[in-house]
Amino acid sequence: MHHNKTVQYRTKQFAFHFLDFLNLETTFLKNVTI
Repeated sequence: MHHNKTVQYRTKQFAFHFLDFLNLETTFLKNVTI
């Protein structure tokens, strides 16, 4: 059970960082386009 929680936490952390990275990428592309 503890292991599953750890995996879920890591997955959430990874997803959060990935979305943050995508946001930075899109913002960067928008700035370059403008």
